[in-house]
Amino acid sequence: MARKQLDAFIRHKAEKKNRRRDPDVKVFDKRALGNPQGVVEGVEEIRGPMDSHKERSLVVRNLRGDTLAYLRDRRQIGEHQYIAGRHWQEVYEAACGTVPAMDTTKEPVDGGGIATDGLTDKRKRATKELLAADVLLKPEGAYLMRHVAGSGITLAQAAEARGICTKTMGQKFRKCLDILAVEFGYADRKILTIPVNPL
Repeated sequence: MARKQLDAFIRHKAEKKNRRRDPDVKVFDKRALGNPQGVVEGVEEIRGPMDSHKERSLVVRNLRGDTLAYLRDRRQIGEHQYIAGRHWQEVYEAACGTVPAMDTTKEPVDGGGIATDGLTDKRKRATKELLAADVLLKPEGAYLMRHVAGSGITLAQAAEARGICTKTMGQKFRKCLDILAVEFGYADRKILTIPVNPL
């Protein structure tokens, strides 16, 4: 899925260049006005109806509870970091997936469902991939990824919980995303040698 996101991003960039040259492309502003209280707005450009290459729409997306999308919208993380974070989230959800709760409103029936052991091949692969990422991130980085990308809390909340400043927390989180981008194949290893720029 994350590989598809990267391909879609590259295709979107190429189309954006072509759109600058092509004055026939129409961009419609469909942003909502008067959003409910608590909405964290992010503007996104999407394709028109029926996947048209000549039409685009500007829409408002709620970024509340989606830390990766919020940081990307505010240009605080790069595209390779965003896609690596999404890949990690998919692996995390597959490895630590939830077991559906028993419905107590229905009458119990013998043989009412197929019993599974819960360890599917997908879950085994995801667990291996998550453990490999944890080794690279070390305990502090693995905990940070679970805390921010896994639980969906903001960097400010994570920094407050640890008693450090948000700027330092942001730098650590971006470094974790860089390590994951190299591990998952979305960035070159050279990115790890670039010093972190203070904001």
